[in-house]
Amino acid sequence: MADPETIDLLNENDDVITTKAVSNALVISNQAAWKMSISSSYAQNQDTGRLKLDDGETYIPYLFAIKDGDTVVVSRFAIQSAAQQKTASSGELLTLYLTFLPHVGIIWPMGIYHDTITISLLGD
Repeated sequence: MADPETIDLLNENDDVITTKAVSNALVISNQAAWKMSISSSYAQNQDTGRLKLDDGETYIPYLFAIKDGDTVVVSRFAIQSAAQQKTASSGELLTLYLTFLPHVGIIWPMGIYHDTITISLLGD
């Protein structure tokens, strides 16, 4: 997951998109086993990240999951994933999903929100 990406959180009807695939990462590892750990600049706790409004102190909370197909590899900040097997030489494509929970009665100000998510691969 390289360059920052701009994502829309509203669909064509201006409803909040519940879960959105926001980025992919190609992981290539020759380690017999490896683990992944995720951190966030604005994580609220190990389960919840937050997108921060530029020029403000407003946050949009989110949950995340990095998946290999339908299998969740990691979904908590600062917690190492279970050991993963050595990848094929072509690698494994993992996808980062963000899930925004419905917040009845909350209206977030219009603007640009951001967070920096760091992915670390660790030998087992």
